[in-house]
Amino acid sequence: AAFKNAELQEVILPNTVTFIDKEAFAENKVIKTVYAINATKIGEKAFYNCINIKNLFLGQITEIGAYSFYNACKNQYDVYGTTFRLNLFRLTNVPDGAFTNSGLGSFVADFVDNIGKDAFSECAAIATLKINCLLRMPEGAFKGCASLNNVEIGNLSYIPRGAFST
Repeated sequence: AAFKNAELQEVILPNTVTFIDKEAFAENKVIKTVYAINATKIGEKAFYNCINIKNLFLGQITEIGAYSFYNACKNQYDVYGTTFRLNLFRLTNVPDGAFTNSGLGSFVADFVDNIGKDAFSECAAIATLKINCLLRMPEGAFKGCASLNNVEIGNLSYIPRGAFST
């Protein structure tokens, strides 16, 4: 928990950092910007409850932990200039609660084949969803995503009850 509860507004990590560990920034209500341009793995709850984070500059993410962006960027998703956009093209799994209640505006991933419970629930800002290889979707995966208006999902054979309920 390197930056947990730290009173820092901006963190620039060296290019050698490829993994942001479990709860590294969790509960940090002050942080606004994180530069970790070579980070490809994000640990469980790494940005958990970082409600005021505005800019995340990360590498090509291949792995994220459960609840890693839970409640992140919540207060910033409607602010002009917010860049809570992640490079997720190489991601294959979205674990439980990964983006729950976050300010994520879009999700485009070519190789995701599994989404965990409540992975995107209550993401009020998400408008675009594109997943090409999704094999499994749990109930309520996109529950409460009121702004969702562009959805493309490939390979899915079953949409469970309440998957997109508001």
